[in-house]
Amino acid sequence: MEELTDNHLFGILLSVIVYYGGLVLRNRFKIKFINPLLVGIISIIVFLMATKIPYENYMKGGSIIHAFLGPVTVVLALPLYRQRKLLVKYKYSIMAGIVTGVVSSIISVILLCHVFNLNDILERSLVGHSVLLSELALAQHLELFRESQ
Repeated sequence: MEELTDNHLFGILLSVIVYYGGLVLRNRFKIKFINPLLVGIISIIVFLMATKIPYENYMKGGSIIHAFLGPVTVVLALPLYRQRKLLVKYKYSIMAGIVTGVVSSIISVILLCHVFNLNDILERSLVGHSVLLSELALAQHLELFRESQ
């Protein structure tokens, strides 16, 4: 079993298979709350724990997928830019959604840190990280708004 899981292809195939499984579940049950990404994450965790496959083996391929996330994010900016007039039209709704996301992110991190008894330094670090990512999203939205005027 070690020779099957100890290569880059294992992590890539496992990720694609469980994501596709999540898509099938969502389409079959017609429930929009079934998120294929969340189904994939949970499935991978359960699979790795049940089979006692080391996380490091999975991440050999998972790191390749992770490396593509940055460029894919940039590619998604083009369709967003093309829809800038629509973004401007709904700017207050979008900003309210971002602010709500920031606040819920902070509250979630703080609550989870208390549930798992994490120390204060780690809690502050995680809160700062969640706020930073949300601020980057808000800054990108505001930049698109300025460019469209």
